[in-house]
Amino acid sequence: MEVALFRLLESWGVRPDHVLGHSVGELAAAHVSGALSLRSACAVVAIRARLMGALPTGGAMAAVAAGEAEIVPLLGPDVAIAAVNGPESVVVSGATDQVAALLDDLAGRGRRVRRLVVSHAFHSPLMEPMLDEFRAALGELESDGQQIPVVSCRVGAPVDAKLTDVEHWVEHVRAPVRFADGVRALAAAGVTRFVEIGPGGSLAAMVPGALADPASTPESGPDPVVVPTLRGGRDERAALVRAIAELHAAGVPVDWTAFFAGTASAPVDLPTYPFQRERFWPVAGAGGSGDAAGLGLVPLDHPLLGAAAEPAERGATIVAGRLSVAAQPWLADHVLGDVAVFPGTGFLELVLRAADQVGCDRVEELTLSAPLVLDARDGVAVQVWIGEPDDAGVREVRVHSRSVRRPEDGWTRHADGTIRVGERVSEMDTEQWPPAGAVELDVAGHYDSLADSGLVYGPVFRGLRTVWRVGEDICAEVALPERLDGRSPEAGEFGLHPALLDAALQASAFVPANEGRNLMPFSWRGVSLHAGGASVLRVRWSQHPTGLRLRAVDPAGDPVISVESLALRAPTQSPGSTGQDVRDTLLTVDWPVVQTTSRPETPVGSSVLLEPGASLPAGEVPDFVCLPVGGADPADSAGEASRVLAVLREWLGDGRFAGSCLVLVTRGAVGPVVGSGVDVGGGAVWGLVR
Repeated sequence: MEVALFRLLESWGVRPDHVLGHSVGELAAAHVSGALSLRSACAVVAIRARLMGALPTGGAMAAVAAGEAEIVPLLGPDVAIAAVNGPESVVVSGATDQVAALLDDLAGRGRRVRRLVVSHAFHSPLMEPMLDEFRAALGELESDGQQIPVVSCRVGAPVDAKLTDVEHWVEHVRAPVRFADGVRALAAAGVTRFVEIGPGGSLAAMVPGALADPASTPESGPDPVVVPTLRGGRDERAALVRAIAELHAAGVPVDWTAFFAGTASAPVDLPTYPFQRERFWPVAGAGGSGDAAGLGLVPLDHPLLGAAAEPAERGATIVAGRLSVAAQPWLADHVLGDVAVFPGTGFLELVLRAADQVGCDRVEELTLSAPLVLDARDGVAVQVWIGEPDDAGVREVRVHSRSVRRPEDGWTRHADGTIRVGERVSEMDTEQWPPAGAVELDVAGHYDSLADSGLVYGPVFRGLRTVWRVGEDICAEVALPERLDGRSPEAGEFGLHPALLDAALQASAFVPANEGRNLMPFSWRGVSLHAGGASVLRVRWSQHPTGLRLRAVDPAGDPVISVESLALRAPTQSPGSTGQDVRDTLLTVDWPVVQTTSRPETPVGSSVLLEPGASLPAGEVPDFVCLPVGGADPADSAGEASRVLAVLREWLGDGRFAGSCLVLVTRGAVGPVVGSGVDVGGGAVWGLVR
């Protein structure tokens, strides 16, 4: 892919002054520079992969937010620095137990650590058993004639003839990737525009950190421009067009004739008058409420969470965001009892992202205690609170929300649990799909049945495609809609899109013990997210002593998420009592004129008009007693309510009126529109008698 992308950019006139490759990417860089022929580059890749695959599985790798000088003295005999990506960004690799001990030590020092999902411990002492055979198998390497200078991440500096030297590639397997040094070498050579050629933008994101050292960049000149060609989870063509546009805007020559070849596009003349260079773009002030960095917070690139507040010293970490149907219209597709309710899978997504912020990747437990009803207009503020790690590295986590419009109402806790650093994912069963012996079940009426029970799913949450029964287990295939049409962020922007995981939960309704029951997620245990950005899942539900176990993989069979146990239960309270009907988002208050009717010819019963301060009637008991209230001094509204309360007590204590009706009549007690006058005394009675 990297070579093909390079050739495509080259055909559009984008030709680099230097090339650099991260780890195995250095082989692609060596080839496109001309220093290594395609035959030799492919041979190195194939032999390297074969010998690595023959090594014993095991080992561990982890990313650490610390400097190389701090980590080197802490390394065990079978652990090494695998990559130095920035002044405070290092990857360690080696024996599993020694890596785990190192991570515990670093976490205790307040450093963020994150385990990587790998098959082997690359660039570590565990690679040494293959080196002699690798050296012997390579033979003589050929060059096509180097045309572009290469900066090697093995040495962090420019190299020339070494790229056809077998020993360079043998040492390349074992030596650390000195990416930060390589980027600094490019900057020292005058490079100010960096292009990542690959399937994502992870390297592009690390370039600014590598350039953070003032000594790595020229004292003057334009700010560096960093452009990824492709972005994970984004349309490839759109990402490429955007990359070309960014490069053009940064002054990189582009052959537009070649770029538009085969299309109906044609150049047009610019206006003949000169540009006045007047700028009308609104300029946001630094440090505004929408600028997390300006407020001293850590900005987050996540659809639900906007910023994190990391403690300067030991203490809790807060990750915050804002939810509303207006800002996130896809949440209106999850309706319970006529109100939009934040899905239970959404809480898990919030906690997983917040856990990643402190270097944790496993949700040990998460129990949901209260539904989060979404205000249709103003939204709610959400906070994920993460405590300090205990001696075992376990942290408490809690999720709260508060109304944006009524902050005085205070915070409501919705979920609490624990998080920690998890173990490396074990291999999941990648048997044939659907599994052998699977019996397909009918899902045609699934969403109609849910709607009848009060749970209404809109298009984004209707992801259940097919369900099979395999013995006592339930297997299913779920997917996000092919076109979200802007209603929801793309799958690649989430760890796991809440609507996709919700669709996986819907399949649990077909477990024999759950059939016919409307159940919601209550308590998650042992949750690990192995890969992000999935849009299609193959899921399997099986019985567990404390609930249901979930395993989910992508269509290629690679693990996405595992849940050791999920307890489900029926909703214990109706969210409709506190929430706003999601249908009200497009409604307005209207007071139509009521047509008067003639009085009935037949009397409906006897009635008595009770004057204020009078006692209940004696003698014959009327069918109706009307009590006018309100209209008194606004300062005496409490007194008005007390007088009505006295009448009510007398009424309820007199058995003669058991078959009669007491009617309280107010005027102006309820304002029909905002700004209209209200009778305060009558309003107090409305609050008393309902």
